[in-house]
Amino acid sequence: MRDAQIVRYADHFSTFALWWKAILFLPLWGYMLAPLVGGLLGRIGDIPLQVGYSLLLAFFMSRFIEDVLKCKIRIEQDILFFGYRKFRLADLVSVGLTYKENQVLPKAIVLNFASGKKLNLKISRLGAEDTESILKLIEMRHPSVKIDPVLRTLSKCKKLVRNTSLETDNQVEIPYHSRRIFKQLLDTFMGTAESWMRVGPLLAFVLFCPFWLNIYSNVYTMFLSNAYETAKNLALRKPLESFIEMAQGHIGAQVSSAGLAFVTVIENPLVALALIGSLVGLVYYLARFFFRPNVIMMQQDEMKLRLRVFSASADVGKVSYESLVNAYLVKPQNSADPDKWKIVFNRTGTLPKFPLALGALSPENRSRFLRSLERLAPHCAIDCDLAEAMMPKQERSYTELWLQSLSAPTERKSLEPLTPGQMLQERFEVIRRLGVGGQGLAYLCKDTADLLIAHQQEVVLKETILPVFVEATIRQQALERFQQEAEMLEKLDCDGVVKLVDYFIEDHRGYLVLEHIDGKNLRQLVEEDGAVSEERARDLALQMCDILAYLHEKGVIHRDFTPDNLILRHDGKLKLIDFNVAQQAEDGATGTIVGKHAFLPPEQFRGKPTFQSDIYAMGATLHFLTTAEDPEPISQSHPAQANPAISEGFDKIIANCTEMQCNKRTANAAAAKEQFMSLFGDDEGSTISIKVTEHEGAIAN
Repeated sequence: MRDAQIVRYADHFSTFALWWKAILFLPLWGYMLAPLVGGLLGRIGDIPLQVGYSLLLAFFMSRFIEDVLKCKIRIEQDILFFGYRKFRLADLVSVGLTYKENQVLPKAIVLNFASGKKLNLKISRLGAEDTESILKLIEMRHPSVKIDPVLRTLSKCKKLVRNTSLETDNQVEIPYHSRRIFKQLLDTFMGTAESWMRVGPLLAFVLFCPFWLNIYSNVYTMFLSNAYETAKNLALRKPLESFIEMAQGHIGAQVSSAGLAFVTVIENPLVALALIGSLVGLVYYLARFFFRPNVIMMQQDEMKLRLRVFSASADVGKVSYESLVNAYLVKPQNSADPDKWKIVFNRTGTLPKFPLALGALSPENRSRFLRSLERLAPHCAIDCDLAEAMMPKQERSYTELWLQSLSAPTERKSLEPLTPGQMLQERFEVIRRLGVGGQGLAYLCKDTADLLIAHQQEVVLKETILPVFVEATIRQQALERFQQEAEMLEKLDCDGVVKLVDYFIEDHRGYLVLEHIDGKNLRQLVEEDGAVSEERARDLALQMCDILAYLHEKGVIHRDFTPDNLILRHDGKLKLIDFNVAQQAEDGATGTIVGKHAFLPPEQFRGKPTFQSDIYAMGATLHFLTTAEDPEPISQSHPAQANPAISEGFDKIIANCTEMQCNKRTANAAAAKEQFMSLFGDDEGSTISIKVTEHEGAIAN
């Protein structure tokens, strides 16, 4: 059906028990009950005995089939099917929890219905995502149902749980799957066997039916001494014995023939030696795998590789943080598989390199490892490729966002701004509102994905309001703009550019989750402290050049490179934010007129920005920094006219950056940086001679 939803309801124990029942027809209490019932019925005649025996077998068969059906929960047309039972979700009153006596964790989820029916679902047999999907379905279709708040927290914790017993600021335990070949084999088997786990027991049930039916007949024969003749002549017994005898004879002959052939091959000395050699090699290979580490323990002073087996553990390698110089990624030639890449640490002096397998760290643990390394070994330089490989990837398509948007209710749940304490995506907790933008608001939030309070990061949620009661094309364009900004930020990995953590759509609003930058934008800085000195402006200019050089190398034109979008952190580093109007450079492309007028070059007013448009905006920004005044729109900037303290050399660089014609303007960020660098070497008050070629804008000093 179109709206059917299937939820897996099984764990390893229940699956094993199902197979056990299929093969041996457990539980064992059935063996005890069979002769008791048969004996009672046998006293009142042969026919009641046969009827009772048949009913008992039918009962066990029915129970087994019900157990198979209970391996999944099916929700279809607002009806929940579980085993032989079905429940109307419209009658659902509440969803609660049950606990064992003196136990902290709940045992089962209880669905209470208005008719008095109850459905108990064991928590151990439900996955975190499945539990969440059931809750969301109930909330969406029946919002009046009361749901135990502990259940939400439990679902979240189960989804985010880590395989660590203890994690503090000075000790982080990270699973390290160095024996990943076995893990991959197990994952492959479990992934391909999931459907077989449900169908297999039914087939085994049919194949083993004669076996356990024969056992039941023997149980009657052994225990019913007073009804022995009657039990022996049961109508069901004779055809079963004939079938079992035939099956055992055929199978026995085949097994015997195969056994004799195997013994004949084994008796050959060469074959025996080959088998012994293979066995020794296999044992050696398995031993080496067994003694590989499976845990990385990151402690205060050193990183340890540890082998843990149950409660016992032993260190198999360690490295001091003080000895680490840098870390980089090694990719084997002709291999794009990250599981074959290695993390290599260079160490001081003659100490050998320290390698780790990237594939041994699961994607969710790579970012934890990187954060811990940055905190415990801040002096260790981390290569950009390695940092990118260690960060979790946000893979979303426009189609996914479009469907996510369409699945939302036709009206917003709330027209009010987010309030402190409000949760989004059951992960981001609003702390306070930061400011108002043209498309929405910005909020400071806490990322509660990390269960440890000490490690929870502050992030910024940038909100984009999506139109509701408009044509589909208008809404589609808004989504495309939101998706464009998210994808652009996702591709950028530079210290001078704000980092994207996540993005999503909720309640007809798009949210970009960005790193929180602790500092002030350059406009706030100037408004509070006045114009900056030329020396400080040159320092900031060099950082701006590096940022623009990186963006332009990636083909990105920011189009809004202004003091409002440059944040100066407390450590003196600049960060560029707000890529809402940024675009990929395309020859001949015409865009809309965006940006602040005082920082726009003429070509951007015509809707045809280029990389040099950002150079103009940088020059205008530096004019503002050194004069505390916005430059005159559509004009060449000369900060020395407003601030006599500005040197002639600095004034000429700004003037070249803000030339009206692109062919006369400074060609690129690298050329601008070269000019600012040359300014450092001059004596105070001296000037520099700058020649700009008309067509290439090359700089010669």
